[in-house]
Amino acid sequence: MYDTETKSPISTQRINVDGLSIRYADSGAAGPHALLLSPWPESLFAFEPSWAALTRQAHVVAVDLPGFGQSDSRDDLFSPRATADFLIRVMDALSLERGRA
Repeated sequence: MYDTETKSPISTQRINVDGLSIRYADSGAAGPHALLLSPWPESLFAFEPSWAALTRQAHVVAVDLPGFGQSDSRDDLFSPRATADFLIRVMDALSLERGRA
């Protein structure tokens, strides 16, 4: 996938989770899932240099968590526990299997 508008190998989409618009990118590739979370204070475009290599190995989904990149924000989601609980809802909305320890 290549976004011709931004000249990036990452093409973004949006999904509504708990009333928030969350920006994400999905490689659409087959294989094991790899979930990438935008590093503070960046966006999912921080993965642009490695996107092609990662997508050859796995089905990659990158997410701008609430308050990062271009995802909506809500004050009650800025604790680690709340962010983790929200991330599970994002994964469910994107039909991603939950990770295993």
